[in-house]
Amino acid sequence: MKKERSDTTKSSLSNYLIQGNVLGSGEFGTVRTAIQTSTGKTVAIKTYNKLVIVDKDRLKAISNEFELLGMISNEFVIKCIEKVENKRNI
Repeated sequence: MKKERSDTTKSSLSNYLIQGNVLGSGEFGTVRTAIQTSTGKTVAIKTYNKLVIVDKDRLKAISNEFELLGMISNEFVIKCIEKVENKRNI
Protein backbone atom coordinates (compact mmCIF):
# COMPACT_ATOMS: atom_id res chain seq x y z
CA MET A 1 0.00 0.00 0.00
CA LYS A 2 1.47 3.31 -1.00
CA LYS A 3 -0.24 6.32 0.44
CA GLU A 4 -0.16 9.68 -1.22
CA ARG A 5 1.18 12.16 1.28
CA SER A 6 -0.14 15.69 1.35
CA ASP A 7 3.15 17.13 2.59
CA THR A 8 6.61 16.97 1.04
CA THR A 9 8.14 14.78 3.75
CA LYS A 10 9.66 11.65 2.26
CA SER A 11 8.64 8.41 3.99
CA SER A 12 11.63 7.09 5.86
CA LEU A 13 12.44 5.46 9.17
CA SER A 14 14.53 8.57 9.87
CA ASN A 15 11.18 10.35 10.41
CA TYR A 16 10.84 8.31 13.61
CA LEU A 17 12.86 8.06 16.80
CA ILE A 18 12.59 4.36 17.59
CA GLN A 19 12.50 3.59 21.31
CA GLY A 20 13.83 0.41 22.90
CA ASN A 21 10.42 -0.70 24.16
CA VAL A 22 9.34 -3.92 22.44
CA LEU A 23 5.56 -4.17 22.48
CA GLY A 24 5.49 -7.56 20.83
CA SER A 25 7.27 -9.89 18.45
CA GLY A 26 6.45 -12.83 16.29
CA GLU A 27 7.96 -15.21 13.78
CA PHE A 28 8.69 -12.48 11.22
CA GLY A 29 8.32 -9.10 12.89
CA THR A 30 8.78 -6.91 15.94
CA VAL A 31 6.68 -4.01 17.20
CA ARG A 32 8.41 -1.16 19.06
CA THR A 33 7.36 2.23 20.31
CA ALA A 34 8.64 5.28 18.46
CA ILE A 35 8.18 9.04 18.32
CA GLN A 36 7.07 10.51 15.01
CA THR A 37 9.49 13.44 14.76
CA SER A 38 7.19 15.70 12.73
CA THR A 39 4.33 15.51 15.26
CA GLY A 40 5.90 14.35 18.52
CA LYS A 41 3.26 11.61 18.73
CA THR A 42 4.03 8.20 20.16
CA VAL A 43 3.43 5.51 17.55
CA ALA A 44 4.02 1.78 17.14
CA ILE A 45 6.53 0.70 14.49
CA LYS A 46 6.15 -2.82 13.13
CA THR A 47 9.17 -4.09 11.24
CA TYR A 48 9.57 -7.22 9.17
CA ASN A 49 13.02 -8.49 8.22
CA LYS A 50 12.95 -9.20 4.48
CA LEU A 51 15.85 -11.64 4.75
CA VAL A 52 13.69 -13.93 6.89
CA ILE A 53 10.61 -13.70 4.67
CA VAL A 54 11.47 -15.60 1.51
CA ASP A 55 7.98 -16.88 0.72
CA LYS A 56 6.18 -14.64 -1.82
CA ASP A 57 2.80 -15.61 -0.34
CA ARG A 58 3.98 -14.32 3.05
CA LEU A 59 5.11 -11.03 1.50
CA LYS A 60 1.69 -10.69 -0.14
CA ALA A 61 -0.03 -11.35 3.20
CA ILE A 62 2.07 -8.63 4.84
CA SER A 63 1.15 -6.16 2.08
CA ASN A 64 -2.51 -7.04 2.54
CA GLU A 65 -2.17 -6.47 6.30
CA PHE A 66 -0.80 -2.95 5.75
CA GLU A 67 -3.53 -2.17 3.24
CA LEU A 68 -6.31 -3.34 5.56
CA LEU A 69 -4.91 -1.49 8.58
CA GLY A 70 -4.81 1.67 6.48
CA MET A 71 -8.49 1.32 5.57
CA ILE A 72 -9.94 0.36 8.96
CA SER A 73 -11.16 3.10 11.26
CA ASN A 74 -11.96 1.63 14.66
CA GLU A 75 -10.88 2.67 18.14
CA PHE A 76 -9.86 -0.94 18.94
CA VAL A 77 -7.68 -1.47 15.83
CA ILE A 78 -4.42 0.35 15.22
CA LYS A 79 -4.29 2.60 12.16
CA CYS A 80 -1.50 2.22 9.62
CA ILE A 81 -0.35 5.77 8.92
CA GLU A 82 2.35 4.85 6.43
CA LYS A 83 4.47 2.03 5.05
CA VAL A 84 8.23 2.46 4.80
CA GLU A 85 10.40 -0.05 2.99
CA ASN A 86 14.13 -0.35 2.46
CA LYS A 87 16.46 -3.15 1.35
CA ARG A 88 16.37 -4.96 4.72
CA ASN A 89 12.98 -4.17 6.26
CA ILE A 90 9.35 -3.47 5.61
